Amino acid sequence: SGTSFSKKLAVPDSGNFRVGLFAAMFSWYKNPFPQLLAIGSLKGCELVTNLHLENNMKWITSNIKLTALSENLNNKRFIELLSRL
Repeated sequence: SGTSFSKKLAVPDSGNFRVGLFAAMFSWYKNPFPQLLAIGSLKGCELVTNLHLENNMKWITSNIKLTALSENLNNKRFIELLSRL
């Protein structure tokens, strides 16, 4: 009775995966690249972030839908955004 992994989801659908990656402050934040590389490898997912990615870093997110927030959010709006992820 071998276990079959054929039903494993190989490529996630963007309707199933929406990931938020946020920096608390724009002047300094932890190195986001390990997280970006991990998220970027999930073809089909959507990344919602307030990180400002330079054009030379766009290759990291080339496999995914990128929703970049251009504005700073106050606490109330940030919590509302998190509740929708």
